[in-house]
Amino acid sequence: MNSNRHIRRLIKEEKEKCQKRFREIEQAQPPSELEVSDSWAFDEPFQQPSVCTNCCEVKKQIAEINEKLEEIILSLAEQKIIVSQLVRQRVENTNVAKCFPIKDEEALNIVNQNINSCAKDSYIKAMRSLLLPEGVLKNLRRILTDEFVVGFNVKGLSGKKALNSFTHFYGALQDIVSESGNAEILIPKAIQLQKKRFFKNKSKSNNNNNEELNKNVSAGVCSININ
Repeated sequence: MNSNRHIRRLIKEEKEKCQKRFREIEQAQPPSELEVSDSWAFDEPFQQPSVCTNCCEVKKQIAEINEKLEEIILSLAEQKIIVSQLVRQRVENTNVAKCFPIKDEEALNIVNQNINSCAKDSYIKAMRSLLLPEGVLKNLRRILTDEFVVGFNVKGLSGKKALNSFTHFYGALQDIVSESGNAEILIPKAIQLQKKRFFKNKSKSNNNNNEELNKNVSAGVCSININ
């Protein structure tokens, strides 16, 4: 914004300088001197008044200024387009990032359709960023929640739902994982590891809850015995 104001100020100053110069030239020469006398036509070789030379110079300066103005306008137009594209891209990336991690099949359907329509590059960029730096084996949970992964595997075996049936999403995931290894090996392994971690943490949490419950029960029994 400050840059645009500065450019407009420079343009205004150039125009004012040009207009001032033109007024000075007009005031310096009386109107009569602008007329061509008969003596120029018959007695003396024709000589164009000096004011005409000055006028030509002013016109030349005006043409140069107009050329510069056109360049500035084109440059501003290009900058406006670039800024608009950056803002639109930022908004799109923000909206895409909000889709992850995917929590249910409905959300996955939406992502799958969006990747198929027009936003594949944005989704791939977001998913790639989520998997970094450790990769799919460690960070798949940033794309698919633990609860979601429990009901899926790649091919839909053993009564689970098939992740690869969401072809656009799975294809994008494969493209990203393939950048660092064999996607057909890494993705199934990542799903298995995520399930193991989930059940391990769940089991640990249940054990902690049972221990806490036993402590409370023991404390209650002791209190009864004391009384």
